[in-house]
Amino acid sequence: MEIQDDDARDFSDGEEERIRSAIPEAINIELRDYKVSARYKERHCESLSKRIEAVCVKVKSLKENCKLCVLHESVYKALEQMGIESKQEWEEYLRTIERDGELLAEVVKIVKQVKQKADAHESDKMDDGRVPVNSESMNKRRRNGLERAPSTAGNNVQRRYRQDQKRMQVSSSI
Repeated sequence: MEIQDDDARDFSDGEEERIRSAIPEAINIELRDYKVSARYKERHCESLSKRIEAVCVKVKSLKENCKLCVLHESVYKALEQMGIESKQEWEEYLRTIERDGELLAEVVKIVKQVKQKADAHESDKMDDGRVPVNSESMNKRRRNGLERAPSTAGNNVQRRYRQDQKRMQVSSSI
């Protein structure tokens, strides 16, 4: 016998309790029509109540197991899509994820440090975008040995160029 869509109901605990308590009442009504002593009717009701309670416990267990089966099926499908077919592969996957998480945390830490350095360098820039030679970040870099002091060779070349320009002006005016 197949279950129809409209037969499959999700009963709440209150609904199950109401149905369970209604069964002995319905049986009592049925037993009234028969000539059975009250003592036996009471025993029948007690026996039915115990058996109904046992059935309800089993139904609840089945209901929970059904939820677990659905969960297991969805987990199985997800693992199958990732190519994980054994317990060892699952454990290896978890170790890899953990290692990747640690690496990612390290990368984030490095990126934050680089960003802080870039922000510090950006704050040292002048309005026109140049970085002053005596800026705080440059001084820190020099102290840490990361950068040499600027060479004076460029300044000497510029000074000579200016001197040559002055000489040319003087000679052209003569």
